[in-house]
Amino acid sequence: MPAEVRASWSKVAVSRAKRGLTGGERERALRELEVVRAPLRETGILGWVSAELHADVCRAIVRGLGPDRARVFWADLTTESMRAPLMRPIVSAALSIDGRRPESLIRRAPRVWELVTRGAGELTATKIDDGIHLDYAHLPRAFCETAFLLAQVGTCDACLAAVGATGDASIELDPSGARARITVRW
Repeated sequence: MPAEVRASWSKVAVSRAKRGLTGGERERALRELEVVRAPLRETGILGWVSAELHADVCRAIVRGLGPDRARVFWADLTTESMRAPLMRPIVSAALSIDGRRPESLIRRAPRVWELVTRGAGELTATKIDDGIHLDYAHLPRAFCETAFLLAQVGTCDACLAAVGATGDASIELDPSGARARITVRW
């Protein structure tokens, strides 16, 4: 089975670039995203796109904004998504059940991964003393890149912010082993 992701993930990113960025950042990001816009238009919001196409979105965001701003872009996108009518009750329930702690949200990443990807490897979450490890295994080649992982780190940043925590995330990438680890500490 080829590695795929829900089209909504890529589509929301393009939409966020169109309406959430301004000035030169918006122009650069949209110019870089131009190559992916036509194939995304052809796919329904709940359809599937190739991992490579989604990775192209991630790469375009990094080329248009630079790595630091790309990370913020993905954090803002996740924050906005967590406030949306569909996600708000899920986030609220997670925080009510497990408390207002970063791991209440971040430890759910493997379940979300299962919902938004297929044939794209596995994700596990392991609590450590001062944070959590997110371990990706059997990743498609397109996801064995910093551009893709910056999107994941941005999501972790949004989870930290959602509970008022400060912290940081680091990336360890082993492309030859199709593995990556994001360590989030708070």
